[in-house]
Amino acid sequence: MRGPLGRHQPENRVRYHGVIGLVVIFNACAPTRAGRGPLSPAPTLSPEVERAVHVAALKSAQFFLNLPAPFCIVLERGSARRDPEPELLRALAMQPPAVPMNQCPPTYGSWVITVDSAGRPLGPERPPGYIDPYLLGVSPAVPIVRDLVSVRIDASQGTRFWILYCEAVPKAPVHASCGVTMQGSS
Repeated sequence: MRGPLGRHQPENRVRYHGVIGLVVIFNACAPTRAGRGPLSPAPTLSPEVERAVHVAALKSAQFFLNLPAPFCIVLERGSARRDPEPELLRALAMQPPAVPMNQCPPTYGSWVITVDSAGRPLGPERPPGYIDPYLLGVSPAVPIVRDLVSVRIDASQGTRFWILYCEAVPKAPVHASCGVTMQGSS
């Protein structure tokens, strides 16, 4: 390859300049907030702050999950699931009260009916006026940027399901805003 003065230039020099150009372009296009420089990830949250974020997200989710039914809650982290702490359940102050998943009342909604050989339904019958509980799987609060975290709530009730994403500012007083990103029947 010949340079501007007709001299032979090694190909690796051209590649080197190309890499520098990409780095310059990447840094120039990095997102900024109101001219304050690149975004930096938020620090990890203390258990108390994460609990406050979960409470705010679950209270915001009530707008979409508004039947008078218990919230049965499990906190998810990777493949591990655990019941919420009593402090989280008390802070929700819901009526009917929120309960850990292991204390959840029965769900009667199903797409499948089990019958005996004469075609009579087997199993318990839904009591008159009974409303199935909401089953909620709550993700950890994931930092998006310094002052914003997100929480995913997978909700179901009988044969219906919702996936809600919530965003919260993890500073007192913590407030969350949730929206339904998917809903349907399964």
